[in-house]
Amino acid sequence: YHFFTLLVLISVRDSLSDDGKKAIQAKFERSYEYITLWSTLSEENFEHQLLLVQAELAREEGREIEAMQKYEEAIDSARRHGYKQNAAIASERAGRFCVSLHLHKMGLNFFREAHYYYALWGAVGKTQMLEQSVLHILKTDAGHASSVACEPLSASSSDFGSAELELNSVIRASQTISMEIHTEVL
Repeated sequence: YHFFTLLVLISVRDSLSDDGKKAIQAKFERSYEYITLWSTLSEENFEHQLLLVQAELAREEGREIEAMQKYEEAIDSARRHGYKQNAAIASERAGRFCVSLHLHKMGLNFFREAHYYYALWGAVGKTQMLEQSVLHILKTDAGHASSVACEPLSASSSDFGSAELELNSVIRASQTISMEIHTEVL
């Protein structure tokens, strides 16, 4: 509850009047105190939540490098502690942040990671929505899509030889893999 409350409050704060911002401040502070306390008491359950909230705050306040570091830490913590859904949310938020900074290739990588975690979690509707929104975001962002979303991404020759990766291929592959996972065997 407090985690999602914080994410929503951060999202809407910029659109609020000064009176509106004052009205939500107490709720924001209370939820932030809970997440901070819980993170110290149970790092494995709440650290990734606190880190994502801190990333969003840094983003909102224009501290881009700190925001990027916190997104990375939040994703890593959520993944490490088995919170696929929150790794997906953090990856998606990091992707949107990168696109807002015109770091399209980096953003696309975060979107791929988000897609993977949503698929792993079983959020088929969310993976489909992400597929559409990523293409839309990249196509509408200053015409940059022609060089990112529509053309294949060339992989580094030192990493993959001459292979080329395309977003749709990666998405189809991750969907196929996620359908092959048998949870009862795990």
